[in-house]
Amino acid sequence: MNKHSYDAYLTNGNITLFCGTHTDSFKNDILQSTLYANLLATRADNNQEVWWQTYTQTLSKLGYPLNSREVQQLEFHNTRLFNIVVQGTGSALSAKEQQALSSVFSELEKLPENSSAIEAIITKLKANASNETDDMADAHTDNRPVSTATLLTIVRNDKTLLTLQISFKTSDGITPDILNQPVLTTIKDGKNNIRLLRSSLDERKYSEIRESIIKKLGKKLQTDLLHLNPPPSAN
Repeated sequence: MNKHSYDAYLTNGNITLFCGTHTDSFKNDILQSTLYANLLATRADNNQEVWWQTYTQTLSKLGYPLNSREVQQLEFHNTRLFNIVVQGTGSALSAKEQQALSSVFSELEKLPENSSAIEAIITKLKANASNETDDMADAHTDNRPVSTATLLTIVRNDKTLLTLQISFKTSDGITPDILNQPVLTTIKDGKNNIRLLRSSLDERKYSEIRESIIKKLGKKLQTDLLHLNPPPSAN
């Protein structure tokens, strides 16, 4: 693979994108540790603010220096998820990283709705549906407004991570259209809908707890991690 290649996974239904070339051992450490943090946060609370706090605190305990955090409230209407990601990360994403991310969304768009990847993403979005109103029930019907959230992790060529949590509302229920169609709208609750974390993994520190994390994850390593094969890189 050349330096402009990418590799993508689903971690408990959330996209994790590796930009550039990384060793398999490094990828495994990132995937396993973030999956563990994801599962703990999901167990803690469905509220996305609480979820985010638990997730970031767990990462810190696992050996991730949390370099910076940003929150903001973006206004968007009938917008694609990819566009919200680009807007939410601002100048943090390079042109090559944006292209890699665009390619991942394009590949997902080609998958049948009953594919394991699409089903994992939709299941996670439904699990994240707000339960403050009747949104939770609406998530299992169709053509009803639903508030939910997703998490995106981008591992850059220099091994630093950008982690983005996006909250949004869709007027047509939770369907595969969320991934690539302009159906997303700002939740009108006055709260921040974008949370961005810059971090990195202290590989030496994590090596001391790696085996215990793998043991705790158990079968989740087979059921909650899914490799999305990218197209061949251009030379």
